[in-house]
Amino acid sequence: MIKFTKKLTAYSVLFFLFAQVNVSAQVGVGPCPYCMGTYAALPCNQPNPSNTAGNWVNDFIDDFSTTGASINISDLSSGCQAQVLPLYGGMQNYFFNPCPKYLKVSPGQVVTCTFKSGIIYAQGCAVYVDWNNDGVFANPGEQVTATPGVPGAAVSTVLPPFVVPAVLTGKYRMRVRCAYFTNGTLIDPCSQYGFGEIQEYNLFVNTVGSCAIGIITATATANSPLCPGQTLNLAVTYSNAVAPTFTWTGPNAFTSNLQNPSIPNITPAAAGVYSVIVNAGCGPTTATVNVVINPLPVITVNNPTVCLNQTINLTATGGTAYAWSGPLGYTSLLQNPVILNAQLNMS
Repeated sequence: MIKFTKKLTAYSVLFFLFAQVNVSAQVGVGPCPYCMGTYAALPCNQPNPSNTAGNWVNDFIDDFSTTGASINISDLSSGCQAQVLPLYGGMQNYFFNPCPKYLKVSPGQVVTCTFKSGIIYAQGCAVYVDWNNDGVFANPGEQVTATPGVPGAAVSTVLPPFVVPAVLTGKYRMRVRCAYFTNGTLIDPCSQYGFGEIQEYNLFVNTVGSCAIGIITATATANSPLCPGQTLNLAVTYSNAVAPTFTWTGPNAFTSNLQNPSIPNITPAAAGVYSVIVNAGCGPTTATVNVVINPLPVITVNNPTVCLNQTINLTATGGTAYAWSGPLGYTSLLQNPVILNAQLNMS
């Protein structure tokens, strides 16, 4: 505790020097929809570049690698990877590793992680996997491994292996977190610590899908055009999010919090632009769709009078498609059909 207090005091003196520090540039890519585990010391190396002797803040994941998987991670000598995240109040000691650094596994595989901190301060480390894809790392079994104590600074440490559970094929999020002088098994995925860093990776089970990172995207659709009296079905699809919320607004004071709402027995007042806000708690996105309600057609049909064996000319206006029916099983899809050699039973 005395060492920790001295370090906090030194940090407070040099806090305003962080603008001079070289950190990785990945501006704006946050942990959406996961929690942001924060740190008091920002960035995670001060006042000089990572692993500079004499740094007052030198608390980060310098090496992280795995063995035993189908495709392993080898992320070495990464240093401090702080970035500016406006949605989270500015700079954070957080980095989502883009392609091609990802883990591919199969259920039953035994995976071993190796961790090394920076050269000055000892760090504990914990690894989490969101096995049920619910957007949190706090469920039982989701801290898959951790340092049982606090390895020394710059000591390459092999963590206890973990077995990949019988989960569905797909993409999962893996979080690696270190904290200054903290037993790895006690590290929380979301709490604030004084010093440390978070790195995240994609983990694929039995597949390799898109490992791209980015903000949530959404597309709105509707079964338009429609006629009065029909049911309007709205829908939105989205990406890069877990369990978002939906806020629909539209003409005629329409609102809904469903992902795919419906409006029965619509009227012409339902025509117009519908908007949906998809929010995963880390930056919403908006999608729109234009709904067309065609008025019911005014149909006019001639009523011809002809003599036996003459030609019947039927005409109709006001529609976009036509379906005639009549005596003797007569049908036609023409707008203006012609019947030759009229008979008496055609009346």
